[in-house]
Amino acid sequence: MDCEIEMIDELHVNKDNFLARVRQELKRAQRYLNFVSYINIDTTKYSKTSEAENTNPNSEFYRKLRKLLRKSLRQTDIISGFNKGNICILLIETHKDGANKVGDRLQETIKYFLHEMFNSPLNWKVNISLGSFPDDENTPNSFYDRINSSL
Repeated sequence: MDCEIEMIDELHVNKDNFLARVRQELKRAQRYLNFVSYINIDTTKYSKTSEAENTNPNSEFYRKLRKLLRKSLRQTDIISGFNKGNICILLIETHKDGANKVGDRLQETIKYFLHEMFNSPLNWKVNISLGSFPDDENTPNSFYDRINSSL
């Protein structure tokens, strides 16, 4: 993985830094009449992932999942920190249809990742929610609030 991308990813592990970047990208989307979407991945329902592991950003599970996500996304997409079993991905210049396709692809990728990590059944579904501005949310503040509440 590119060292520069790793450094940027580490910056956004902090929730405040990630949310500041969300605001910045929302301003850019408004100014240039562009799209921005997010995907929220919730891993808390899996009994094999303990409470401590779900909240520990230094766990092996978290590190491997982040690495997997980074490989599956564009360099311009931004991955949040791992908060209470949730991780948020900001998809720059991506409309709702594109976010749905990325979400479907991540659903499959994470399913196999969980199978490898925990020998989980392959029929497990990862809880993924998504939203898009301006498709789903009329105002940048409502989009921001949805992301903030998911973390």
